[in-house]
Amino acid sequence: IYADNYDSWLETKGPEYEVHFHDDKKAETAAMVVTNSDLNYVAAVFSGTDGLNDWISNLQLKKVPFGPEEDPINSDVLVHKGFNKVLWGGKFGYLYEDMKKAMKTQLRKNPDYKIVVTGHSLGGSSAILFAAALANESPDN
Repeated sequence: IYADNYDSWLETKGPEYEVHFHDDKKAETAAMVVTNSDLNYVAAVFSGTDGLNDWISNLQLKKVPFGPEEDPINSDVLVHKGFNKVLWGGKFGYLYEDMKKAMKTQLRKNPDYKIVVTGHSLGGSSAILFAAALANESPDN
C-alpha cells in the first residue's frame, strides 16, 4: 500500500473495491480505508514495518498513555510509544482522525457495512490500537 506499488495493488482487485483514504507520507506506516461492495465492509488497513521510520517506531519501547499525548483516551492504559505515535503523533496531523473520518463517511453511506481493521507487524499493532479507540468512542456499535 505504499505509493510505489499502490496502483498495481489496486489493479489486481475488482471494481467492488474502492479506496477512500490513502496515506504513506505522513505517518510512520502506510494506511488506507477501503470498501468492498460485494462483501459489504469498510476496512482500515495498516502496512507492516518497511523502512527506517518504521523501525524507529518499533524501537520506541517506552509506555505512554493510550491516545493523543495532550488528551489521552485512557491515561490508565499504557501502550508502546512507537505504536501509539503512528496514530496520534504525526507531525502532519493525526492518522487516527483522518482514517476515522473516512470510515464514518462510508458507514453513513452504507450503514449495513461491517467494520474490518487489519494490519501486519507494525501495522498489526496500529490496527489493534485503532480498533480499541473506535470501540471506545462507539461502544454500542
